Amino acid sequence: SGRSREVPITLRGASAGVGVERRTFTDQIQELALSPDGKKIAFIVRGELFSASAKDGGDAVRLTRSVAEEFGASWSPDSRRLVYSSERNGTDHLYLYDFATSSETQLTSGTARDHSPLFSPDGKLIAFERGGRELRVVDPATKQERLVTSGIFMAPRASEPREIDWSPDSKYLAIIGYGAKTFQNVLVAPVDGG
Repeated sequence: SGRSREVPITLRGASAGVGVERRTFTDQIQELALSPDGKKIAFIVRGELFSASAKDGGDAVRLTRSVAEEFGASWSPDSRRLVYSSERNGTDHLYLYDFATSSETQLTSGTARDHSPLFSPDGKLIAFERGGRELRVVDPATKQERLVTSGIFMAPRASEPREIDWSPDSKYLAIIGYGAKTFQNVLVAPVDGG
């Protein structure tokens, strides 16, 4: 007839849903983080973030699918979210994975490197370092961030220990920094400034 029309195609034997991919990794496990409730475990293999049951084991769920490396995974106090760094777009930024919605949200942006994320004990803020010179906090609900203090800080990567810690009341942050004559020291700063 000379007219074009849609041709219906039915695939027989093909799964209607997303297929399950099974892979076995025997090396390049870079990080491990146990959830505060002890029920889940997060780990990074070959730069991708996975989660599995800490109690029952079994298959892990792949949480990220990026070409960039993820690192620095840290759980929220309620064990429902994970914050981590990823070097997507050539610069490290913070991302939040929410298990309730199975979704990922980018929390920070810009040209400086953001790393070492750590939830406050009350779960309301996430502390992180920016560019090795700023200690900042971000509210994961609003993505609003603010400077806590500046200085010269250490810059860890995946296998290095985190150098930020919260006080139990979520009012202070401690960080390892460099002082006079490049001696390392522990600095304590109130989260609300000062």
